[in-house]
Parts: sequence; structure tokens; C-alpha cells
Amino acid sequence: MEFHPLANIFPLMSESELGVLAADIAAHGQREPIHTFEGRILDGRNRFNACRKANLEPRFVAWEGAGPALAFVVSMNLHRRHLNESQRADIAAKLSTLTRGGDRRGDQSANLRFENDTPEVSIAQAAELLNVSERSVDFARRVRQRGHEALLAAVEAGQVSVSDAAKVAEKPKDIQQAAVDAVKDGRAKTAAEAARRLQPSGLPPDAVTDITDAFGNPLPEDYLAVFATRCEFQAAGRKLDEARKAVEELAEAPAGFYLRKELQHLAGKFKEIKYVVCHTAPYAVAPAKRNEPKWVSEIVWRTLSDEERGGRR
Repeated sequence: MEFHPLANIFPLMSESELGVLAADIAAHGQREPIHTFEGRILDGRNRFNACRKANLEPRFVAWEGAGPALAFVVSMNLHRRHLNESQRADIAAKLSTLTRGGDRRGDQSANLRFENDTPEVSIAQAAELLNVSERSVDFARRVRQRGHEALLAAVEAGQVSVSDAAKVAEKPKDIQQAAVDAVKDGRAKTAAEAARRLQPSGLPPDAVTDITDAFGNPLPEDYLAVFATRCEFQAAGRKLDEARKAVEELAEAPAGFYLRKELQHLAGKFKEIKYVVCHTAPYAVAPAKRNEPKWVSEIVWRTLSDEERGGRR
């Protein structure tokens, strides 16, 4: 069944969360019905997907409540979902950028449209409805207007705050992607911090103006081009991750039953290779090293003494 546009304002569960819900429904049944409106699912998309995953027939009920359907969707989701302030601000941004018949931008949120009987929502109204500040909504709107899909997904998942995401939304898309990866992998506390260390590859050294080592220190001119390749290392790491996930899925599929052990071993190798690739990227400058290249990878950095690190840790 098709999802109602108003339902799509809220993010869906992750695959792991959906798996837990599907297991619960398989064990205890569908406790809450799926609400439909105008022949589409208004509330209960995750329950619907979980029932399909558990091979169970979903239970539907038509919504005939009083008031606008939008108020019902917001009320049900805020009551049920544990969304942080940035996630709520992102939802408010979606509401405030939509008009009847379509959204003003027509890109990431183009599938979200108000019905003719749904009133337009201002920034102030959206902020109040989602219990966030108007400033947070402004940050979220900036991210939705300029952010890469990876940055948008990270905000929706609660992994990056809207204020942090707004700082990198103007950066090139490969920088945004790499910054999000750094936050997810624990290599940076914020996307803005990660973005400061990165610069798109392919630029001449004199064009690299905002690139530092892993500690935020400025680099000698001779090393700018070298450290600009960090994005390429991160891109290679993402491709290895994709290959690992594909092998893991094959190992769990019926076709991989007889090779499950070998496929799981191969997936482990991909994980090891990704670690090596990501940790051999240019990491820092070791000023006390002599007769060797002064820039080192993270793996080498961990082997250096305090003197060789120049007092940095």
C-alpha cells in the first residue's frame, strides 16, 4: 500500500530497528493498527514494513479523527518516537518548506506534498509544533537546501546535529560525505571538525586553503597536495564497506548456504583491509623525525614517541 505524503515527513526506522519490531510482531502480534487515510497509510509505515518482513497480514483501520491529518501524524509520531532536537528540527524544516501541491524546492522533499485541505505551515508554527527553536529550523532548512544526501541522512538518523550539519552544508559533496563518515567511525566528534581536515582531491596545492593535519595544525606547503588525498582514502574505505556488506548479505542468503563460512571469512578480510586503507592515509606531521618523510599515517603515528610527535598526542 502507498504511504500518505504526510506520513513521509517522519523518517523510517533503520533496518536494525525494523528487524526488532518485526521480531516483536512475529512473537506477540500487531498490537496497534495501521491507520489509513484517503486509501494510503497515514500512520504505521514501520508496522506495515515489519509485518511484511515477518510474513504476516497487516491490520488496518481507517482514520476518521477530528482536526487536520497533519496534527494527528505529528502527535502520534512525537508520542511514540524518541527523536532528538535536530531530528525534530529537520521535520519542522520539511513542514515549513512545503506548500499545497508541492514543495518550493522540488528536490530532496519533492515527494512530500500537502493536501488541499492542509494549511501551510510557517517556520514559527513548525517550530512550535515540533517543540524546537526557530533557529534550529533555520539550520535544518539550510542543510536541506544545500546538503548532500549523506548529510541529510545523518541528521535524520540523529548522528549529526543540524547546527553542525549547517556548518558543512556549503562544502563540496565529497567533503560532506567524508565528514559524515568520520563522525560515524568515531574519528571526529563533529562534521565541522572533520571537514576542516579535508579538502577535495585534484586541486593544485596553492588552491588548498583550509586543510590541516588530524590535530587541526596547518601544514607545510609541500604537504598540502599529499593531505588532499585523504578524501580518496575515505572513498576507497566506503567501497570496501559496500563490498563487505554485499558479501555478508550473500552469506545469509539461501544461495550462500554452502559457502557461509568462507563468505564470512571474506567479509572479515574486507573489514581488515578497510582498516588498513583508512589508517594509512596522511594523518599528521612528525617534526622530530629525521631522514624520513615527515608526514605519517595514523598507524605509524601510534608507534612514535612523545619526542617524535613533537608533544602532540
